Amino acid sequence: MAKTVAITVEIPEELKEEVERYKIDVEGVVRRALIEEVRKAKAREQDRELGEEWEKTEPTLDIA
Repeated sequence: MAKTVAITVEIPEELKEEVERYKIDVEGVVRRALIEEVRKAKAREQDRELGEEWEKTEPTLDIA
């Protein structure tokens, strides 16, 4: 099992009250949001790296 760590987030008191009122699974929501943001960041990084590699290559045109 992966080691877990705790994070702390400050939110407005009104939001906390609404979260409690609607019984929102804060841990699950935050976990899914962070997983999605990391996925997007990795994709942007890969796109940037591919772009850099693409710029290093000179296009060749073979016209017969």
